[in-house]
Amino acid sequence: MTRYRRRDQIEIRVADALDAAGSRWSADLIAKRATGVPGYRMTLAFLELEGDGSAFVGIDPAPSREEAEARGEALATDPVRLARLLEAERGG
Repeated sequence: MTRYRRRDQIEIRVADALDAAGSRWSADLIAKRATGVPGYRMTLAFLELEGDGSAFVGIDPAPSREEAEARGEALATDPVRLARLLEAERGG
């Protein structure tokens, strides 16, 4: 079983109000470093703003904390990519 240490977790808000999949969403990048797993496991968490929907999209792991943070910053400036990732996860 993988265990996470809170200090080895990164949370980055990448969208406050993303229009995708027919609704508005907030999106956070969560990167966790776990024992027994190289680098940081990366997940995008989407929460519907005007409903109770949610979606979690796994993306490629990052080898370092700096790389995870850089990817979060890049995603924050690319709403088209975020929308595509969400829509692919939701089957649309």
